[in-house]
Amino acid sequence: MAVYAGGMEASGVGAALVAQRAFAAGTMHPRDALRYLAFELDTFSYVLSTGADGESAGHDVADFLAAYNARAAAVAAPPLTRRALRREALGALANPMLAFAAYGIGRYLADGATDVAVPTLSMAGVRYLPMVRYRLAPYGTEWSLVNQFGGRVRPTEVELRVGRAPRMTPWGLRARQGDVAFWREWSLDASVDVWRQPRLDLAAVEPSPAAPRTGVYVRGRLERPFVPVWFSTDRATVMVDIGAKSAGFVPGEPLRNGIVVRAGIGLPLAP
Repeated sequence: MAVYAGGMEASGVGAALVAQRAFAAGTMHPRDALRYLAFELDTFSYVLSTGADGESAGHDVADFLAAYNARAAAVAAPPLTRRALRREALGALANPMLAFAAYGIGRYLADGATDVAVPTLSMAGVRYLPMVRYRLAPYGTEWSLVNQFGGRVRPTEVELRVGRAPRMTPWGLRARQGDVAFWREWSLDASVDVWRQPRLDLAAVEPSPAAPRTGVYVRGRLERPFVPVWFSTDRATVMVDIGAKSAGFVPGEPLRNGIVVRAGIGLPLAP
């Protein structure tokens, strides 16, 4: 199930990054809006394309359903039907960022405007934007409510995840704060994930019949402007990600437990 949903998971992670940056900036360029729609609607459109009469081999959603229902049958749990999956996927449309992105593209086509404001709720100078997400996970399906905060407070995100797995209801909670001054020109983006979900048999990449497991993932990203580039007034940045996690599913991360280290260069691409 993790393999079948892997491409859709990557699209969801890409959409989340675009949304975070658009919220922090307060505007979205039409090109970013187009990227966001393509990423965010990937799972939604793939689920809706799954017919009731079966699909050819290699259709990821159909294979995901087959794997889920085989696991459900093994533990005498109710199956997940194509109809139920399509109905649940409609919840992903309860996401105002989709409407903002579509409006930005339409406005660009109509009058050439190259940015669109990202409207938010405002409370005592604090900007707030809720978004509903829907994804397929290695143990079943998952909904999440993402709460973005900004304005008088540093960029902050609180995400609540609730899922479905055979004979249990997984859940997860994530808190993230970005743009924290760290040292000299270094900035810090830190997050903590806590979850309760089925144990995963990582040798077979499937849920284990053992009792559910509680897990945690602590992560920090350091970023610093590095060198000028000829194609932008901003400098390229160097980024280092360091984290430690338990075995379990967190979107965009390895399933196994251990230390996670990444490093790279961020290029300031012109809009």
